[in-house]
Amino acid sequence: MADMHDTPHPSDPARAHHADRRTTDRRTADRQSTGPTATGRDRSPRATLDAGYFRKLTFADQARFRDHLLRLDPDGRRARFAMPASDAFLRCYAETSFTLGTVLHGYVVDGTLRAVAELRPCGDPRTAEAAFSVEACCRQSGVGTRLMELTLIAARNRGCHHIYMNCLATNRAMQGLARKFTRDLTFEMGDVVGRIDPRGPSPFSVMREQIGDLFGWFGALVDTPAHGDNRAERP
Repeated sequence: MADMHDTPHPSDPARAHHADRRTTDRRTADRQSTGPTATGRDRSPRATLDAGYFRKLTFADQARFRDHLLRLDPDGRRARFAMPASDAFLRCYAETSFTLGTVLHGYVVDGTLRAVAELRPCGDPRTAEAAFSVEACCRQSGVGTRLMELTLIAARNRGCHHIYMNCLATNRAMQGLARKFTRDLTFEMGDVVGRIDPRGPSPFSVMREQIGDLFGWFGALVDTPAHGDNRAERP
């Protein structure tokens, strides 16, 4: 049944004006309810896999990466770093992430970086660690699987023989992702460690990475400055 207070009489312009004002206020509130809140939680609508594109990240993406980390909710931060992570810690981490030898792939939706896969050397060039951070709006959408595929291709082409993934014993989503690519999962100090042994490089794997880079480059061209994801950064 319609609300009698929201249904103005045709001959009462004052009540009609107030009803229109209330409707506008509701729509404005609905629009403002999406995006990151003051606590770092992001209420953006859930994204589908074809809503964005994947590409490698460069040093020029440092601010985007920082803002992506700041948008992670407490569960996402703990899943990524195996501990609570403050905003100050995430800012420092982003500043040191684009080091020599590290390969980062990102998933971008409407100019906003929503998920990242990191491939970091572990001293031995044949061994690396893979880590993933996915915002709540992109979880359970296939984004993590695609990022893993890109990470494995990059590892193959760089001569990496062993990739390790550390995750909390309670992080079922990450364990499920690891099981898609390996059955070598072990428990160490309360965490789950997955080991993936990529095949060696081939002309086909090199071509796949180059083609992926090309599509990512074209995708970046259509990103507009207005879509920058600086909303999470605060003074």
